[in-house]
Amino acid sequence: VEATQVLIYSNSQLAAQQLSRTFEIYNARLRLYVEAFEKLKDGFQEVIIQKNPPSRESIYGRIGKIGKFLNPCSLG
Repeated sequence: VEATQVLIYSNSQLAAQQLSRTFEIYNARLRLYVEAFEKLKDGFQEVIIQKNPPSRESIYGRIGKIGKFLNPCSLG
């Protein structure tokens, strides 16, 4: 089975934009990975790079963390 399309998800908006060459890459090691990626992506008809949308679990987890810092007296 040969894939013709690849969809790459990243947890980092910056990494996704660096991989798609929207932002310049200053880190030498990351630049090597991107150069390798550039060679590999030529084997696909379509390559899509995007940031992961936040999952419900991570949103609820963030809300829970914020709640730990609220002073019960300040809530009313």
